[in-house]
Amino acid sequence: MFVSKLSELLAKKRGEEGRIIRQTDLDKEAGVRDATVSEWMSGKPMARLNAATLLAFCDYFNCGPWDLIQLVRPETNEQNPETKTYSTPTAIPA
Repeated sequence: MFVSKLSELLAKKRGEEGRIIRQTDLDKEAGVRDATVSEWMSGKPMARLNAATLLAFCDYFNCGPWDLIQLVRPETNEQNPETKTYSTPTAIPA
């Protein structure tokens, strides 16, 4: 599953541009639906990704996909409920 880093990027962009950017501004400026922005801002794991949405956010924030999303893989050991996170695709063990 994937977790969005949209909130982090939005906070960074607000600071860089020195302006208030609301979720409603983001959906219009990035060209995605407001429900999609809300889902991505929630920080909850997303079971699926839409490539067009990912590219729209990447274009808006001038970043790559791995700057915007994080792969989260649950541990397979039932005694250890921790979750492993990876920020780049090369960090995933085979």
